[in-house]
Amino acid sequence: MKIVKIRKERKSIVLAIPKSFDSKEGQGFFLIEKDSKSIIMVPKIKNPFEHAKDGELYTPDLNVDVIPFDRELDRV
Repeated sequence: MKIVKIRKERKSIVLAIPKSFDSKEGQGFFLIEKDSKSIIMVPKIKNPFEHAKDGELYTPDLNVDVIPFDRELDRV
């Protein structure tokens, strides 16, 4: 576990990421703040579906033969 400190830089506050994390300058992150005030940083990646051809990633519904039981549809 690494400990880092927030510092002020111009009109922003900055959290420096140690080089050992192998992040690139300019890399984007999604920041998620939890109720506990924890911050989760998720690296932004390129769209993995950007070059997919139409229908290439289609997955048919697996439950097409399922018949509703009793009053299951009443809850929908």
